[in-house]
This record gives sequence, structure tokens and C-alpha cells, in this order.
Amino acid sequence: MNDQAQTEPQGPTEQVLTVHGLQFSIPAPYFVGKPIETEGEASNFNQTYKEAISNGVRAKIAKFFESNNVQASDVASDEGLKQQIADSIVGPYVQSHRFTARTGGDGGFRGDPVMKEAMAIARKKVKEAARAQNKTLEAKDVTRYAEMLVNHPEKGANILATARAIVKKQHEAADAIELDL
Repeated sequence: MNDQAQTEPQGPTEQVLTVHGLQFSIPAPYFVGKPIETEGEASNFNQTYKEAISNGVRAKIAKFFESNNVQASDVASDEGLKQQIADSIVGPYVQSHRFTARTGGDGGFRGDPVMKEAMAIARKKVKEAARAQNKTLEAKDVTRYAEMLVNHPEKGANILATARAIVKKQHEAADAIELDL
């Protein structure tokens, strides 16, 4: 596939999620367009999204198996049970899932360097806005407002574009360093 930026945005598609050997159709909401510039970026975002959905429903599906005294193989051969899982677990989780920055035990973001940079930019902007209004925010509120800012359709796109440019420059600078090992 060509990984070059495309001029015409593509629309969202669907992807297959496999959990406990069962396959479910979920959205692939990220596509080439603004601010995602390449098929590779869209693919990476969709893969991360799919993993987040899988992680979010895996234990719930296992609990469904246990409470209904069934196994994955039973559900695989029973479309009614599979549809029940899709309707009661997978679908609602997909609808409520927000694709935001993840935090670990120390509050730091793990993963995508662009999202890490975007959250740093957004946190800085939130703190600046609070200071300008003589307000003090707790760290959790700064993070919550920063996530909202990154997820905003227009402001988030600008922040992500800036973060992408910063990360690209950092990688270019790192690539320019020559080491003799």
C-alpha cells in the first residue's frame, strides 16, 4: 500500500476484533484525512483502538462465559449467544470508549510519542489558561482538561499536528547523531 499523504479523505471502515476466539465487527474510525496524513498512521491508530477495545471487553466476556456456564467454543457455534455478547458487552463498550491518553502508576503516558507530546502541549495550554484566570487546578483536572482539548475536533487537530512536527524533528535530530559503538 502507498503510505503517501492523500488529498481525498477516506471514510471510516470496520475491522474485525477477535476476543476469546470470537470475532466481532467494530469500527475502524481513523482514516487518511485531517489530521491523519498517511495510511500507516491510520492503521496504527486503528490497531491501538482495536487493542483498547479488546482489553476492555476481554474480562467481561470471560465473566459472561462463567456466569452462563459456557465456553468460547459453545458461543462460536451459537449465533444467538454471540449476538448477545455483541449487544450487551462489545457494542456498549465501543459506544462509550474514548480514545485518550493512557496513564500508568506514576501518571506518565505510555506509548505513542505524538500523543505524549500532544498531552504535554495541552497540559501547558490548560495551565496557562488557568493562570490567566487566576485559577488553580489539581493535576487530575489539568489532565482531564488536556484530554478534552486533545479530543476537540479543531483544537485537537492543531495540537496533534504541532506534536507530530515536534516528534518528527526530534527523530530527525536523533538520526543525525553518529555513534561509534
